[in-house]
Amino acid sequence: EEMIDKRNYFISLLESKFGCKLNGHSDYRLPNNVNVIFPQNITGESMLYMLDMSNIKVSTGSACNSKVIEPSHVLKAIGLTDEEAMRSIRFTLSNDITYKEIDYVIEEVDKIIKIIES
Repeated sequence: EEMIDKRNYFISLLESKFGCKLNGHSDYRLPNNVNVIFPQNITGESMLYMLDMSNIKVSTGSACNSKVIEPSHVLKAIGLTDEEAMRSIRFTLSNDITYKEIDYVIEEVDKIIKIIES
């Protein structure tokens, strides 16, 4: 229950602050899984590399497609376009993640979006 609360907190921040759209069902998902589409002009690939520089590890696409650069067949199967799939990123939350750490990730995402949009 606590992990689901943290996951939902993270999702709500991504949606409200950045206009991200959740991939998949909001309730029927793993408690530590967050897969979102970022707004226009922000690719999952650019977000992945820039978050990595902040020591935040993420993946583009789905877990089934984490080593391939082309759009995830899983994300396409749930109805995403190639472009939407390429703007998607997957966060997997650790069991011991804190709200403070989630807030740090949000701060880093905010910095990256500002850099990309400038």
